[in-house]
Amino acid sequence: MEPPRQALWPIGLLEPDPRPSFLVQLPASSDTVTDATVVYQNPALASHGDLQSTITLFPEQHGEPFWSWIINPEVGGAGSPWFSFRGSIWTKVVLQTRWIIVGSNEIHPPEAPAVLGPPSISRVQSSQMRLDGLDHLNRSMIKSQFTESAPTTPVVNPRLESDKPRPARVLSEPNQKAIEIAHGQESFLEIVEATDWDSTPLGPMDSWPPLLQQTYSQMLCNSQPTAIYWGEDFTTVYNEAFSLLVGSRHPSTLGKPMRDVFPDMAGQIQKLMDTSVKKQRASNEDETRFFVDTPSRPPLETYLKWSIVPLTQDNKCYGFVHHISETTLYQLFRRRIKMLVNMGEELGTAKDVKSLWGKLINEFASYEPAYDIPLAILYSIEKDESVREGTTTKYASSRICHFEGALGVPPGHPITPEQLRLSEADDGLAPQIRRALQGRKPLLISEADGSLPKDLLQGLQWRGFGDPCDLAIVLPIRPTRDEEEMGVLILGLNPRRPYDDAYKLYIRLLNQKLSMSLACTVLLQEERRRGRTAAEQAAYDHAMLKEKLAYQMKETIEYTRLFQTVSEFIPNGFSIGDHQGNITFANRLWYRITGYPEGPVSNAGFLDCVLEEDRPKIREAYERLKSRDEVDFEFRIREADHKEEPMRVQSPFENAGLDLAAAAQDRTERHVMAQAKAERAGDGTIIRTFTCLTDVTAHKKVADEAIMRAQQAGNLKRMAELATVGMFDMDMSGRLLGANNVFFELCGLAKGYTIVAKTEFASLADMRWYDDECPAHAKLKALVPEFGLNPPEDVMSIYFEPGHVAVL
Repeated sequence: MEPPRQALWPIGLLEPDPRPSFLVQLPASSDTVTDATVVYQNPALASHGDLQSTITLFPEQHGEPFWSWIINPEVGGAGSPWFSFRGSIWTKVVLQTRWIIVGSNEIHPPEAPAVLGPPSISRVQSSQMRLDGLDHLNRSMIKSQFTESAPTTPVVNPRLESDKPRPARVLSEPNQKAIEIAHGQESFLEIVEATDWDSTPLGPMDSWPPLLQQTYSQMLCNSQPTAIYWGEDFTTVYNEAFSLLVGSRHPSTLGKPMRDVFPDMAGQIQKLMDTSVKKQRASNEDETRFFVDTPSRPPLETYLKWSIVPLTQDNKCYGFVHHISETTLYQLFRRRIKMLVNMGEELGTAKDVKSLWGKLINEFASYEPAYDIPLAILYSIEKDESVREGTTTKYASSRICHFEGALGVPPGHPITPEQLRLSEADDGLAPQIRRALQGRKPLLISEADGSLPKDLLQGLQWRGFGDPCDLAIVLPIRPTRDEEEMGVLILGLNPRRPYDDAYKLYIRLLNQKLSMSLACTVLLQEERRRGRTAAEQAAYDHAMLKEKLAYQMKETIEYTRLFQTVSEFIPNGFSIGDHQGNITFANRLWYRITGYPEGPVSNAGFLDCVLEEDRPKIREAYERLKSRDEVDFEFRIREADHKEEPMRVQSPFENAGLDLAAAAQDRTERHVMAQAKAERAGDGTIIRTFTCLTDVTAHKKVADEAIMRAQQAGNLKRMAELATVGMFDMDMSGRLLGANNVFFELCGLAKGYTIVAKTEFASLADMRWYDDECPAHAKLKALVPEFGLNPPEDVMSIYFEPGHVAVL
């Protein structure tokens, strides 16, 4: 069922209440009270499904005790404000005789032995204290029955039973025991009680309208900042949570017009009021930045989101309830995370560490709003080479800082020296940087304890809100946890926000982002250096290889030219073939021997010049070359295919009077002697073959003729031996060349042979030793008779020196 518009204001109070509560609408006539209906159930009740279902069915269950207690004030005692149902104590409040607010309170009834502590304002369970608050605000409206039911065990502190009405705070968390609160916690109620309400348009609290009393009592129970603007002047009353937003102006704002409480936002709030009255429903406002005044610091930056609910009765608006939700942490987190994300994307484009520092300062400078970066100082760090091991220095540090940039610092300011030698320097923030580097973690420095010198803060151009910072943090920046710092960042903290856990988390995330960006940049820089070195080395190697290849190519061309030149002088045909038998090179003599036209040689094309019956010899020879390193073979070439002039071949037979030219011309075929050799790879396969051809046609003819002449000479010799006359052959000098047996017999000459042995000696003594004492020579002399010789008649030794001959 949709609740009526007049009931919207109590619904706004029940909505955030963590206790199960619901709103009952009474009928217009008291005669039909049984027709009351449940018009609203808060989320806390909706979370208890079984309990919600039971309460939803109450209007249909007439006579049910709990429902009867709600709609009938006589049940459970006249005007009894509490009822025990399902293990909880339920209280009710009747508003304007039209609605009843019913709420669950998990506490013992007054009869239970639950005694509060010593006399003081105590925080008890919600419904009890809420009822106390209503009782104190308007005793005539609801009379508490607690003291009547349990006179010996009072629930409310007796101090609250004073003559002057006093509002009470309540605890909205269930299942908690009553505890005492400190003096600071009870100050708000005392302040409300001590406020001079008589001087305000509201007047004394006893005279407040019931609607205002009831609403304010409910509002005191709420931990959410809430205020009421009542009457034509929009007089302001609020709860303790709201007082924190007012800041140092509290409690002077109690009872003041809304325009005095929020002078900067009065127009905005007034507009929302008009909208809510016009639409008869709550009017919501987007998040707004608000500054809370503080006594000794700049106003606190706060972000709020609120809604305005009209307080109406009988279709007339008497005031407004201002519900406020603080979203400061969310807004700050979103703003800071956005800055870190954008900064990470920009820093990721840095090519080296030097450009990373520049991009970091530029990113800080470009980001808006600059509330969280009111001051930034950046130094790069490197090892101080002037500090040697064993050198005595003022401070135990071997680092040197170079200024890289700053925000909010004018040029030449003493807080940013261009260089800081940490082994000696005391100027600028050198001591703070040394401490941060030694601790290897962020260092908080403060103006209050002197770690942030006041004299260095003079003349700075504060960014953001323009307020000077009294806190700063020194962030060492290193790529990884185990490496040395490569930079240090000094950040001024937002003066309008406390350095709380959320701020510490932001600083930690910022430090991690800087470390990650630096690590990536260092790795990228190192990788580029390696790539550059590798590229330079590759370029150098390429140039050297190119030069070497050019030299080798030139050398190869020269060797090829020399080889071709030499191949033309060798008296043989020479050819080179690949592993498939194709001729890749041949000298000119090869073409002349084979008769193949000069030019490229097709696969085994020269076989066409070979006699058909010799072609298998060539194929067989090359087949044997697959298993042998060298083969010899012979083949013949058809003379009809040889078109060139006959070759001039020189032979030793020419001295014998043989006409080789005539023999070469007298032919019908050519005889070729071939030798083939294979060049093999590591696995034994043939890479190329070398073939050498020799034209042996003329030699073949001469050899045949010589054989023929030898046969003829043999025949003549045999004929001479058979002759009956003496026959001899003598040269022109009278030297006998040969004779038959008849010649020797007729001349009385012995037919024999002369053996001549020549031996050279170093001296005459060696010669005599050889002739007389040498065992080998003695054995030779002993063998002479075996040949039919009779020494010394048939053996003669001649000894001589050059130019002289002596006969011994």
